[in-house]
Amino acid sequence: MLAFLIVSLLVLQATVVEAAVHCSLDNGMTDELRQIYVDKHNEYRSIVARGLATNKLGGFAPKAAKMLKVSYDCDVEQNMMEWLQKCKYAHSPYSVRHGWGQNLFMVNAAKVNKTKVAGWVVWQNSKKIGCGIFWCEKMTYAGCEYSPAGNFIGATIYEKGEPCSKCDCKGCTCDKEDGLCVTP
Repeated sequence: MLAFLIVSLLVLQATVVEAAVHCSLDNGMTDELRQIYVDKHNEYRSIVARGLATNKLGGFAPKAAKMLKVSYDCDVEQNMMEWLQKCKYAHSPYSVRHGWGQNLFMVNAAKVNKTKVAGWVVWQNSKKIGCGIFWCEKMTYAGCEYSPAGNFIGATIYEKGEPCSKCDCKGCTCDKEDGLCVTP
């Protein structure tokens, strides 16, 4: 999924998108790219929440009862970009990420562990993302950080059930069309 996001971002980079996201950061990211990251994450989260994502067995993954709609966070982006600019294909120390989750990708990587990537993208409790792309000398790195962190070994990625049936967080509403819980 992240491979799809990166390719989409590179292809759509020249496309004019009305951006609702605005960050006053001078790091090479644009508000249009930020909006594409949010839109693609929420598009995939919606597909999963509504039970339309195919699984390895040729069927469909279960619907999600409490999949949160993500929004963009400029502080999370700044942290992600600072790490990407080091041009290391390794996760930053957990303490440097302020407890946020992290997903990295090399654009010319031959193989991507799609299962591992998908876990980050659809972790039900993550509600903020910050992403970046940085062109290093020999490799282009991209990544997103997620708040709150998720994708813990042995933990449930999302709670199964009818979309929005458990939007019980304080002040949450349901985006019925997308099947996602919207936080205040």
